[in-house]
Formats: sequence, structure tokens, C-alpha cells
Amino acid sequence: MSDKKEKEQGGEIVYESKLSRWLDNYWYHYKWATIGVVFALVVILICTLQTCNKDKNDVSVLYAGPEYFMFNGEGVDNIESALEYVLPDELAGKDEKKTVALVYHQIFSEDEIKAIKAEAEKNGEEAYIDVNFNSQNLKAFQNIILAGEYSVCLLSPYLYEMVQESGGFRLLSDVLGYTPEGAVDECGVRLCDTAFGQYYPGVKDLPKDTILCLRSDVSVGSFVGGKKNKEQYKKSEMLFRAIIEFEE
Repeated sequence: MSDKKEKEQGGEIVYESKLSRWLDNYWYHYKWATIGVVFALVVILICTLQTCNKDKNDVSVLYAGPEYFMFNGEGVDNIESALEYVLPDELAGKDEKKTVALVYHQIFSEDEIKAIKAEAEKNGEEAYIDVNFNSQNLKAFQNIILAGEYSVCLLSPYLYEMVQESGGFRLLSDVLGYTPEGAVDECGVRLCDTAFGQYYPGVKDLPKDTILCLRSDVSVGSFVGGKKNKEQYKKSEMLFRAIIEFEE
């Protein structure tokens, strides 16, 4: 009797389907290839969606740094108006209007977060920064940079250095034919050191260490849109030159 119970209470019988075995075998042999394909498809989707939205404007400019624009519509409007003013007339749309969109992501570096908290503590206050939201914005920025959809960039030094280390920006001398005096390096210029950055409301209110730079045209996005993306990059290049060479 006891032997019979022991047999009845034996281990579970697991039935493994052919599909399950096939999936296990496939994942074992093609794991990284599959991840690579999925990643490429996600990037292509991002590029496609951003291109559809970007077509409504002649050029789009990316800002990423500590500035907070969420409830500062006037600041965004002022910056976009300034960019539209210097955008060459030949880049106007069919309606002969020039439109430039400012895309923005608020992102803090660890040092900036520490400095904000220290300043608040000094004043007897408490500073709250959503680190998860900050991390999400940083990932979004990295994806955008990888896709290369926004070429003219206004970045904090922290983000600028992150991209510059991987060779993500054009040389100033390649775009302008020279390197402006006072440039932070061979690829970037502090916006506040340009006449454009000192003259226009909204623009001159950005952090003083904001760096103006031009994304390299060699990116994931450059392989997706073909001729259309090359034309868009050319517009961004012309806007970049116009910003640098603006005179009051």
C-alpha cells in the first residue's frame, strides 16, 4: 500500500511540445541576432515617426539640458521665432513661411543634481528631482542622437561630451571653413559667445554653458530616409551656419 502511494506521489510529468523545443533551440542559437534585428526595427520606427512629425517644419532643433520648458511656452516661442528669423529665406516652405521647431528634453547630470540639492539645503529648502524621469529622458536623448533625426543641437556640457567622445559631431572647420575664436573645441561653440545667443529673448536666457553643435550626418537615420534625409540635413547645416554667422 505504501509503495503504491509513493508511486502515485512521484514527480510531475512534463510534456514538452515541439514548438517549445524549437523556440528554446532558436533562442539559444540566434539570441543576439534577434535582439539586433528588433533593435534595428525600433530605430527605424523612431526615425519614421519623427520624420513624419518633422515634415511639418522646415528644420527642427534639439535642446537637451537642465532648462525646463514644460510650462514655459513663451520661452519656446521666443527661441523658435529667433531661429526662424535667421533661417535662410530660401528654406521657406511652399507657403513662403519659415518654421523651426524646438524639441526639448530636460536632463541633469549627477553633478548638477548634487549642486541643486546642495543649494537647496543651503537655503533651508528641499529639492526634489525625479531620477527615474531624468533617466528616461536621458535614454530618449541617446536614442534620438543615435537615430540622427535632429542635427542642430543645443546641449549641456555633460551631454555634449557624451556624444563628442563617440565622434558624433561635425568639425566646425568642415561646416564653416574655419573654427570660430573661443570655440570649446573643434566641434562646439558656447551659444552665449555668439551674437545670436546674446541678442534674442529666450535664446539668451538659456544656461550660459549651453553648447551649439551640429550632429554628424553619419547616423542610423541617414540610412533610412535616403535622399529626403540628405536634403533635411542640408537645411540643418545652413541653419547652423546662419546661427554662427549672425550679426546684429
